[in-house]
Amino acid sequence: MRERALIDTVVAGIYDVDIPHDPINDHSLTPIARLTECLRLILAQVGVGDRARTQWGALYEAYVASVPSDDEAATYLALERMGRHRIERWLATLIEEGAIPAGEIEQRARFLATVISGLMTERALPAEAVRVEGETETLRLAVHAVTTAWSAA
Repeated sequence: MRERALIDTVVAGIYDVDIPHDPINDHSLTPIARLTECLRLILAQVGVGDRARTQWGALYEAYVASVPSDDEAATYLALERMGRHRIERWLATLIEEGAIPAGEIEQRARFLATVISGLMTERALPAEAVRVEGETETLRLAVHAVTTAWSAA
């Protein structure tokens, strides 16, 4: 249990460090565009094609192909929490500015993280050039869903 707390502390510290040129701070963009660009930052880390396949393959081998050890599972869960924490911070920033309705930050972040996870998987699969347009539409719909009145019914 102490190991998990240590991992969580380190991971949170990493994500509490400001990202240079974080789009959430670019007030020349609308709040919707800012959040969309933030999500694009996450996707950019994965890349496309061979790079995305390599990363997805490594995740599969480490966490899906065989049962991960307790340490491996703890590391994965900490990384997952770290990603959601960053999204929660972006949402909190927009809420504090009054740009989007308050409430359910954790649920909204989980939804956006799930969308990003799906798009990352798609990036690893064979695709036509049209996928980029579809990815943009998916991000637009996801951001719209979490920036309008939110109710986890």
